[in-house]
Amino acid sequence: MISASTLRKPRGFTIVELLIVIVVIGILAVIVIVSYQGVQRRAQNSVKYEAARSYVTAIRSYTTLNSSFPAMSQGSACLGIGYEIRVVGDTVGSCGGSDYTTKEDATFNNALTSIIASIPPASNLVVQKQDGNTFVGVTLTNWSGFMVNGVSHPYFIQYVLSGSNQDCRVPGLVQMNGGVWGDMSPATTQKNTFYDSISTTCVVSLDNF
Repeated sequence: MISASTLRKPRGFTIVELLIVIVVIGILAVIVIVSYQGVQRRAQNSVKYEAARSYVTAIRSYTTLNSSFPAMSQGSACLGIGYEIRVVGDTVGSCGGSDYTTKEDATFNNALTSIIASIPPASNLVVQKQDGNTFVGVTLTNWSGFMVNGVSHPYFIQYVLSGSNQDCRVPGLVQMNGGVWGDMSPATTQKNTFYDSISTTCVVSLDNF
């Protein structure tokens, strides 16, 4: 004879058990998301510093051959081609910080094609900084007030990585002396120029020819 206990329906999950499962799934989801974001950030940063490294090499080769830096129509230029137009009324793309504008420069790009076959594509990733400003791409600036160990080194490259205290990975990195922008010295580490809680700003000084 089949007992009543044998015919009893299977017990379902209790509310507590369901809550435990939901919490575990939530924790696993957070771990996956954080891991993915870390991989994505490293990939995006890699695009930045590899582009900067390539441009440092190309510009140094240009100065060796021509005894001058590539001409720029303005005091700065975006490194790369294909930047998005971010300023109303502009006809070319822009890069750099949201608190100042750097544009693509056809004069500079044309000069550099004597060294490299084609201009690398731009990185349009917008990096958020702690001060509320953002930074896009890689820039080259010519400013007479930029000094390294008291000597004028007017040409420098700048880019911003996502995440605090990141490795800039490009030779020629400089750091500020006493927190004064433009008064620079060779960086004691290739880790960063300066950083905040969410980003790392990298500044590379180009040698005088």
